[in-house]
Amino acid sequence: HPAFLALGENLEECATKYRQFCYQYKPNEKHYKPFHWGSQLLPKITPRSKKTTKKKKKPDKNYEEAKRLYEYWQENHREIVEVAEKFMYANCYNKTHLREFLENYY
Repeated sequence: HPAFLALGENLEECATKYRQFCYQYKPNEKHYKPFHWGSQLLPKITPRSKKTTKKKKKPDKNYEEAKRLYEYWQENHREIVEVAEKFMYANCYNKTHLREFLENYY
């Protein structure tokens, strides 16, 4: 290599200078680089335990109104409920289970 030959006038002189360079050379320490894929993957797999207090949810006004309207609809539209029951009986496999369900439903 031209840089090696530039160290001295003959090969012996180049070799001794290169040998001294090798003894004096101390490479920089390699910095430890942690793996990031595991630290990103593990929190996704394991649930984090956060100590937070749960806030009590206020009843949603829209939900309450929908519930009230459904109860009103169910009381005042008995014919629709009867037709729905006929439809359910026509399309069910086990009529005893459906009968028990409807008895508990009302």
